[in-house]
Amino acid sequence: AFSAPQPTVTAKSDLAIVGCGVLGTSLCKQLLSSSAFASRTVVGITKSTSRHDDIRGQVLGNADDGKDNERFVVMTMEEVLSQY
Repeated sequence: AFSAPQPTVTAKSDLAIVGCGVLGTSLCKQLLSSSAFASRTVVGITKSTSRHDDIRGQVLGNADDGKDNERFVVMTMEEVLSQY
């Protein structure tokens, strides 16, 4: 029987939230504030850039320490696909 190798998930794996609208934005905020995901980068994926500033503001709020700024990115699906 053929057995495909299972992907390896590490503590530093990135998380992608496809469709970063109202629910996706809330989920990004929860993931960033959770200690269970402290070492992960969260990528919010949208169709267009029209709400990126608003999404960053909602997710990061007034994060002055810059820690979450390094862990959260908003990109369009086109931008994500062009990297791979």
